[in-house]
Amino acid sequence: MDKKILLSSVILLASAQIQAQTAAKSAPKDPIGKCFGVVGKNQGDCGGKNPLTGQSWGCSNQNPTADLGYKELKQSDCTAMPKHKDATKKRFEPY
Repeated sequence: MDKKILLSSVILLASAQIQAQTAAKSAPKDPIGKCFGVVGKNQGDCGGKNPLTGQSWGCSNQNPTADLGYKELKQSDCTAMPKHKDATKKRFEPY
């Protein structure tokens, strides 16, 4: 009976270790996302263009404060970039 419990524990531990290694490999080390609080009012990377249709859009006046404007950056670049003087805080949201 003790051998069955020991074997079950070893199998459970091994599967947990494999799952942890898989999760660590799949998570990006420096993800890209939206870095808020680093640009001023009505600035940032919120416009775009559809490459299939050529239609473009902008975000002028959609971020009336420095807290709502963002730049698309890597997390490390966002951390290194200084907070805009008009922003109350800086935050990063990965894609």
